[in-house]
Amino acid sequence: MRLRDNVVDSGWFPLVDLALAAIAGFLWYWGRGQLTWQPLLVAMLPWAIRLTAGRFPFRRTPFDVLMAIFVFTAAVGVWAAYSKESASMKFWLIVGAAFIFYALAGQPRENLWYIVVLINLAGVLLAGFFLLTHDWETAPSEFGFLNRLGLRWMSIRPVHAIPKLNPNLVGGLLTLTMPFLLALNLHARRRRYRVGFWLSIVATGFVALGLLLTGSQSAWLALMAGIGAWVIWWLSGKLSTAVNLSRGAAFAILLALACILPILLGLFWPGESIDLLDRLPGRFDASDRLSLNRSSLDLVADYPFTGGGLASFPGLYSQYILVIPVFFLQNGHNTVLDTALEQGILGFVALTGIFIGSIWFLLRAELGAQKENGNGDPIVDLSLVRWAIAVSLVVMMVHGLVDDAVYGSPAVLFLFSLPGLTMAVVLPERELRSGSSRIIGQAQTAILTVILATIVLLALVGKQLTSAWYANLGAVAMARNELAAWPT
Repeated sequence: MRLRDNVVDSGWFPLVDLALAAIAGFLWYWGRGQLTWQPLLVAMLPWAIRLTAGRFPFRRTPFDVLMAIFVFTAAVGVWAAYSKESASMKFWLIVGAAFIFYALAGQPRENLWYIVVLINLAGVLLAGFFLLTHDWETAPSEFGFLNRLGLRWMSIRPVHAIPKLNPNLVGGLLTLTMPFLLALNLHARRRRYRVGFWLSIVATGFVALGLLLTGSQSAWLALMAGIGAWVIWWLSGKLSTAVNLSRGAAFAILLALACILPILLGLFWPGESIDLLDRLPGRFDASDRLSLNRSSLDLVADYPFTGGGLASFPGLYSQYILVIPVFFLQNGHNTVLDTALEQGILGFVALTGIFIGSIWFLLRAELGAQKENGNGDPIVDLSLVRWAIAVSLVVMMVHGLVDDAVYGSPAVLFLFSLPGLTMAVVLPERELRSGSSRIIGQAQTAILTVILATIVLLALVGKQLTSAWYANLGAVAMARNELAAWPT
């Protein structure tokens, strides 16, 4: 009883859980494939303490089934990969991402602003690392004025022989922190935390400078899409008042209108749409990205059940699309297609379900925000946190359609951080200790129903399914044989 009251149910224990999950993840990263199960001892320590205290080891969420499917398909991806070493390293990072998801989901609401501050601190450190290490001479920006600014900064900064990060990777990650910086600004201003407000202003400007100097068009476009989603939500409030319509319906109508226009342009005027994208500042070649997506789809069709293997895009693309024996691209610049290629259709469905489900839960919670937090809780300020998460999710999903900054890099360790935070703000606080929830039961029932219906549907096309299964196994065996010593 003392262990439960003084440790497990305390506010600091979930933060320790998060710290240990992050430490385990970094051990897997720095171990470079040398560490396999060993960091599990670190990550599972809080789970063991909860079990000893008579608690469930982690907070149950509506995504438990999808998370299990994703980790399972990642394990299958290790089996299918032509490079077991690279695949194993990525697999353990994905396991670390799952631990971070559950550590974040288990945070009580009084810890949420600590997490926001940590996210913002990570953004500041990443921007600082980029500004101190990037070389605008050997890797110039696509924008002349940014390149001149970067070269001028290089002439006065210290010289470092530190490994550099890809600007597109840095830009994609920095955009995910911007909504949290803005939320912290508003929170500090509302609560009149004068020092915190000015510190957050300085941090926002510093991260914005880092984002600007990355010159990443895809990051800027994704951030604009996230801000656009927030504007649509704001307009939905005005529309619902003007025409006596529920805000949810007004938001759905405005969102549909915003999405229909680019879809129609792409369907009926594809050439003009590509030309329009190519006219964006910089060297954004839409036709090249479209060709890359088509090539990725061709590869996905060869490995629908098992996937082609974790971290296998470079070899599969060079060998079977470009027909060259050397490295050309690290990933397919599309998170959705990269996941489908490496982990099969099930992995793609699980990832998509987790992210779209997170948006759904956040919108539903925001629509009921007045009942839950109408008095403006000075400690939590849930609405700001919800919208920071929602905008970051939109940014991550949009950016993932044109670049793969998270799944296709070691940042996969933080793949499920935003869904984990979503669970922390949408699941009822009173059910944090019980491990059960009506929301969880409904979501898991729906997921299991869909899985059962899919199994029945597949059973109806048994012969075609068997043929596709053996073709998949043959493609895996051929890739293992032909890419055993890749690259040559």
